[in-house]
Amino acid sequence: VLAAMGDGVAIEGPDHRIIYQNPAHMELFGDKTGIECSLATPLNGIFCPLSHLGDGETAYNGVLTRKGSRDLEFSSFPLVSTEGEQFGGVSVVRDMTEKNAMMGALRESELLYRALVDNISMGITLISKDYRVIMANAAQGRTFNCNPSSFLGKHCYREFEKRDGVCLHCPGTRAMASGKPDSQEIENLMPNGEVMTFLLQAFPFMDKNGETQGFIEVVENITEAKKTSLEKQKLEARLLQNQKMESLGILAGGIAHDFNNLLMGIVGNIDMALSKAPPESPVRPYLQRIDATAQRASDLTNQMLAYSGRGKFIVEPIKLSLLVEEMSHLLETVISKRAILKLSLAQNLPPIDADATQLRQVIMNLIINASDAIGQRSGVITITTGLVNADKAYLSTTHLVETLTEGFYVFLEVADTGCGMDKESCAKIFDPFYTTKYTGRGLGLAAVLGIVRGHMGAIKVYSELSKGSTFKLLFPVSARHSFEEEQQSALEAPKKADSGKGKTVLVVDDDETVRSMSKMMLEDIGYYVLTAEDGLKGLEIFRECPDAIDVVLLDLTMPHMDGDETFRLMRTIRADIPVIMSSGYNEQDAVSRFAGKNIGGFLQKPYRMKDLVAAFEKVALKSGGIEER
Repeated sequence: VLAAMGDGVAIEGPDHRIIYQNPAHMELFGDKTGIECSLATPLNGIFCPLSHLGDGETAYNGVLTRKGSRDLEFSSFPLVSTEGEQFGGVSVVRDMTEKNAMMGALRESELLYRALVDNISMGITLISKDYRVIMANAAQGRTFNCNPSSFLGKHCYREFEKRDGVCLHCPGTRAMASGKPDSQEIENLMPNGEVMTFLLQAFPFMDKNGETQGFIEVVENITEAKKTSLEKQKLEARLLQNQKMESLGILAGGIAHDFNNLLMGIVGNIDMALSKAPPESPVRPYLQRIDATAQRASDLTNQMLAYSGRGKFIVEPIKLSLLVEEMSHLLETVISKRAILKLSLAQNLPPIDADATQLRQVIMNLIINASDAIGQRSGVITITTGLVNADKAYLSTTHLVETLTEGFYVFLEVADTGCGMDKESCAKIFDPFYTTKYTGRGLGLAAVLGIVRGHMGAIKVYSELSKGSTFKLLFPVSARHSFEEEQQSALEAPKKADSGKGKTVLVVDDDETVRSMSKMMLEDIGYYVLTAEDGLKGLEIFRECPDAIDVVLLDLTMPHMDGDETFRLMRTIRADIPVIMSSGYNEQDAVSRFAGKNIGGFLQKPYRMKDLVAAFEKVALKSGGIEER
């Protein structure tokens, strides 16, 4: 038995000499049989078990001695006769080298494991199948602002989510049931009162027999990532919306421009026909009905221009509350008889730089929409004005936010208690031609958006089905610190031109209908008219006889050479030539493009005979009269 043992065994006789060594002992120390144990090895009497035993001791254990590169552990036992006399001893030596190396490696591995786990930014928890915490890393402790050891042995659902039972959303439950990883996104109220969003990932762990013993839960705080993702989604959605609005605006503006050119031919010919037809003519009522229809078509194109942000703007300081108050009686007439109109108007608001006519259209469109939303039921429409200091977060929730800066905005709010809208409808309400009304054209709110865009403002919309809607419009406070004093002196009425005889006008326009109609109108009041189909031809005619031409009527948008370049080159030839600009777009575009260049006037298509006459009278007044040539 001793020979087969893996541990080294040596027996010492009463004379302290070695009387037996087993093979394992000999392998460690060589054959020392018969040698006095104190001389058998320099290892401090390792072969002398009796020297390690005190009186009455029956064993000695735990001495670790190093022999070369080996770690040795030995134990000593006395040999006692039946009479109780000690006649020798036994020494057992065990080679601990490999075991100690394994234990050292294990301790190092555990230190590395703890360093790895505790330095991971995500919380890691080992949880038993009865939902008690076996281990938690440092990050999990930081999440809950406590020492992770405080979780040990306690139920995870109570420690982490303050529940009395297993969480219904627990991914660990699902992971243990399926044997596969699972995950869940949750919001959790933290000890400091902050609500945070976490991604929980659970991985089942098994014993050597494949039996589930619990799960590993990895907790990642995704609060900031979630916020960033939501902001990115909002930004992308807003960018797409703005691109869509811009594209539709360009389309609507282009259609309106071309349509206004066509209307020019209709309106101009009606004016001419009415001026020639005697009062008793039977065709006058028909012409007047055509004229009214053309006017409605012109209003429609103006709405399209408003949507594109290129409507006709005459900007001046406006007191918004006063404007609403002045409209209140008119607004009462357009709402449903079952609706009540309430005004909550702030006084002493700073002015806004705006076009009063356009603002009236905005207010009217919103009030009509609110009344339609109430329908035949009883309801309330409330108009509120006020001042708000809008920061970046507030502005980010509005339409048209990309151009806005933080600061004070005057707001106009129209709220109703009508049918409200769902999210799908809210997303489309500003699209041109989108409508939920049977007889609607879908341009009312599109025009509102365009007008607000043109005023560098923004819109917030709140709506809930069956509860109502609120439209809140923001306008920047006027750059002027105060209104200029109103001029008390009446402006002198412009004198009517007696005749255009002896005067020459150059009409430059790429649309043949507009050219011929303008020529006919001007010739009817005595002007001699030259025409050109584009800027290049107009410049050629003007260069041949600059002093013979008294006024140029110049289209703004033309192929080959536009009105801007044509105007500039004409002024290099003759600096004092009066030029009246004409366009299917708005006056604001022209004024901004020709700021400081002293243009003679502006005519927005389609224009009537009286508009044409007024524009030429204005040029005559500015220049002190157009000299006959």
